[in-house]
Amino acid sequence: MSIVSSDLVAYNALNQPVDDASAAGGGIDAKSRVVFTQLTATAKVTFQSTDAGDTGNVTITGRDATGRVISEVLVMGGAAETASVNSYARLHSVRMAGDAIGTVTVRQGMGGSTITTIPAGERGFAALFQQSSSGVAPVTRYDKLFFKNATGTGLTLFAPTVSLALDATGDYEIGLAAAVNDAVAIADRVSAPAGISFVGLNDPVDVPGGVLDAGDAIGVWVKQTLAANEGAHNTSITGVLSGQTV
Repeated sequence: MSIVSSDLVAYNALNQPVDDASAAGGGIDAKSRVVFTQLTATAKVTFQSTDAGDTGNVTITGRDATGRVISEVLVMGGAAETASVNSYARLHSVRMAGDAIGTVTVRQGMGGSTITTIPAGERGFAALFQQSSSGVAPVTRYDKLFFKNATGTGLTLFAPTVSLALDATGDYEIGLAAAVNDAVAIADRVSAPAGISFVGLNDPVDVPGGVLDAGDAIGVWVKQTLAANEGAHNTSITGVLSGQTV
């Protein structure tokens, strides 16, 4: 049996700031995945679990059609699909109050297309650079995610590399942590992480050590550079962890 793509999972870092004054990065948050795909239109967000016991609170944060940041706490309906009160143009984060019991499907509208799923034992997902925007001067920010070899078969990923495969805006670069399973944080997301070299689109970077064992994760710093008064984007970036398996 070989490692498959679903075994390689993108998780958030523990520090997920929504401003330019709070710490960013740190160790892996294995309860929160990174979601790169945004909504295709303004819509309510719905939740439906495979387990009737998933009836706790979930906090949803995003932007409405005017760009205003909005948030609400929704009581999930277990196996019954439950919709948000607010309509969202962009999602920033979804956080359950406790671990999911079943697999929770998050959709764009009642019975709509799937945004993502929250696996059992996890609590949600978040985008990078939450609530960030351009200003009267150019601004550069840094955020962090982790790519984890989450295979349950104990297999090692050999010769792993990480690359930025899609960036429609040209605003992003990536750089890898100095070692796997690191916990380096920065004081705020406008302070560059020390010793990190950044590369752009389609430029694979080798994971330090040359292997990613089962259960290990490599920290990936993402650099966002916005021009002065740059307009809003409702697009996604795509990062890829690749390697060899048996």
